[in-house]
Amino acid sequence: MRKHEKVREFDFRAQRDEPTSSSASEKPRDRRGADAARKGLDYMVQKHRHPVIDWNRMTDRQRQMKARAENLTAQIALDQHRENDRANKALFASVESVLAQLAGTPKAVEFFRMFSEAATLANAKRIANHPDCPDVVRDEIAQRIEKAGATRGHEGAASVAPGKSGNASGD
Repeated sequence: MRKHEKVREFDFRAQRDEPTSSSASEKPRDRRGADAARKGLDYMVQKHRHPVIDWNRMTDRQRQMKARAENLTAQIALDQHRENDRANKALFASVESVLAQLAGTPKAVEFFRMFSEAATLANAKRIANHPDCPDVVRDEIAQRIEKAGATRGHEGAASVAPGKSGNASGD
């Protein structure tokens, strides 16, 4: 039997879910129908399928359209990045006034504690050197530094406590 004859013999009633004598108890003969039922409509999951867009066979007009789409996507990303930067600058501009309001309150301790816990070790040292940083948080950062130094085997890394000057003049 040749390939063309198989196409002619295909029972289209099986596709419409009409029972036939041969297809009533069997799986659908159309393999695409079975794959679609099993895998859903996800075109790229099916085996032996080519990509939806063949990037190697694009015309000049299609390349121009692709370039415009990429430029638009890049512009959207830049706009969102700029907006995020503006929001961060607005937050940072008000940090000093917030610290002035929190000075001497338990919220100040919590504020500095949260920032120091989220910071890297180097940045935690810098936070401990901030003039408004409470002594409790400085001590916690010093313990963190000692702990990190002990785990690395560098006990001398915490020789100078954060917030304190290492020289004799006492900056």
